[in-house]
Amino acid sequence: MVSIEGEPEGKERFTVPIGLGDFGLLKIGAMPVRWGIEAQYYILKPGPDADDALRNDSYIPSPPNWNKTFCIGPFTMNPFK
Repeated sequence: MVSIEGEPEGKERFTVPIGLGDFGLLKIGAMPVRWGIEAQYYILKPGPDADDALRNDSYIPSPPNWNKTFCIGPFTMNPFK
């Protein structure tokens, strides 16, 4: 539901991130490893609402302005083949 002022209420608050990243594959010995790095900026996000924090447990704090992610994971053979 949207209030009279046009602000989203309740669980209709959402974030819109825009990100840039790079992913790749490398070998460590004989094992292939997938890696990735990404940075995201939130162009739209809800602001903190102190009234929600006092009223109930479903309060979700405002997300940060930036988010950085790094991932690494080994590839293994498919055990189901």
